[in-house]
Amino acid sequence: MNLEEGAYWVNSLFPVDLGFHRVDDFHVGCANLGDSQQLACSADFGRVDTGLITQDQGGQTVEVRSELFTIGRVDEIAAARVVGAAAAFLRAAKGSIPAQPGSLIPGLGVLAELDEKFTVRHGLLSVPYVWGREVPQMTEAAGDVHGEETGEAGRLTVMLQIILLTDDERDFALTYGIGDLQQELTRTGVDLLDWQR
Repeated sequence: MNLEEGAYWVNSLFPVDLGFHRVDDFHVGCANLGDSQQLACSADFGRVDTGLITQDQGGQTVEVRSELFTIGRVDEIAAARVVGAAAAFLRAAKGSIPAQPGSLIPGLGVLAELDEKFTVRHGLLSVPYVWGREVPQMTEAAGDVHGEETGEAGRLTVMLQIILLTDDERDFALTYGIGDLQQELTRTGVDLLDWQR
């Protein structure tokens, strides 16, 4: 997808109209969801190859890309900076940290220059919980990928949610694993939208 297609796609996924801004080298759409919740979502991170591939039903190679989003009870600037910083970090990692569920982005809060009042400092890429079991995805067949040279492969673009973690939560994940962390967050009812928890 090119930028225009990416912006159209991500805008169609949320119940609000996103206003797009340039954050570093990426375009990030922002919107207030009400109840003090701010959404930020990339529209062109999908051009970044982090090395993921799969096969379609016919056995053809398909590149897997993603768009990143986060939600928090924060201002628009903080949410947009988190998405932009995560996108820049993953691009710089050049595939050593893939854009997939379970990947940790250490120091994301620092990279995003979050205010000191926020106690979340790290990012966790997760399967989005906002759509239940359905993860939005866009499939482009080989030869139909717009916006860049892609060779013979088709492309699958999926949504990834950035969940921000405190130091203690990150340490728990490193000690016991991402799955156990997610179970613990659910068991204890941690409010993931509260970036000052």
